[in-house]
Amino acid sequence: MLPAAADFDDDGAMDLLYQGSLLVPLRNQARALNTLPDTPEGLHAFVAGNRVTLLWNEADDGNQTAALTYNVRIGTAPGRNDVVASMSTTNGVRMVPAPGNAGFNTWMSLELPLDQLNVETLYWSVQAVDASFQGGPFAAEQTFFVNPPGNTPPSLLGISDVSFPENTTTNITFYVRDDRTPQSGLRVLAASSHPGLLPQSGVRLSDFAVTDQGLRVRLGLSPLTNQFGETVITLTATDRGGLSTSRFFVASVMPVNAPPVAAASLALNAVGGGQFAIELPATWWLEMSSDLKNWSEYSAPQSTTQTPTSEVFCIRVTPSAGNQFFRARRADE
Repeated sequence: MLPAAADFDDDGAMDLLYQGSLLVPLRNQARALNTLPDTPEGLHAFVAGNRVTLLWNEADDGNQTAALTYNVRIGTAPGRNDVVASMSTTNGVRMVPAPGNAGFNTWMSLELPLDQLNVETLYWSVQAVDASFQGGPFAAEQTFFVNPPGNTPPSLLGISDVSFPENTTTNITFYVRDDRTPQSGLRVLAASSHPGLLPQSGVRLSDFAVTDQGLRVRLGLSPLTNQFGETVITLTATDRGGLSTSRFFVASVMPVNAPPVAAASLALNAVGGGQFAIELPATWWLEMSSDLKNWSEYSAPQSTTQTPTSEVFCIRVTPSAGNQFFRARRADE
């Protein structure tokens, strides 16, 4: 079989063949047009360092039973061939009468010249080429990412120590920038060093927005109820090349002295036998004094009655002991 040289009337059948160093015309009288091969599907790319492996599924061709060859293009922008040339136009027309650059394989593995690239995103596609060297349409273009030399880690801006009262939530806005990775491709994490004060569930990143200043992020801090102290918050930003940077700041949760709250109306009821009963809320306790200066917690001489919301104290009055004064206090006073 002589190698094909040219298809002058673009009917998908060769009109000129090579014979040694000579060009031999071929009188092609076939009336049926050579339909193009189908588009390959199932494109995948795997990158490890500077090596990329491209995979795809076999294509079909209704005009031939012989295996098809495959032709790959890789470029630094959509439709370009400046990394791996396909020698085809963007619509798949072959510019040379030759098999595809991947041969009969449904894969291609190659080492990329990362030191000659200044982009992270590469665009690729593949077409099937039949036995008459007619190229089918290129598959839908795919992308993969590489990490050329010179990449720098992201930067975090707008971070400083904060303090806020206990039992409240505070919000902080900061920005993330990177030299190559688009803002939508950056990953941001936040962690607390003191989960007993500020658990991970109380550290929330939200409201990601692309701005001229960088990726804007809101950080919400919600400590546990009635807890105060300090915790170190670690923010980490990672770019698409895997480089990351971390910043730390101290979040101080300040204690709040709640104002005293008067007890509900307290009733002192005689229950007989020189005893009186007083009912207090469950979070209160009873203190006793003989001079209104020195107070001590009152220990009931008899068992008290408790409910989920209150506690009934039984007080024994001993006249010979002089004056006895009682007061109720809340647990957090």
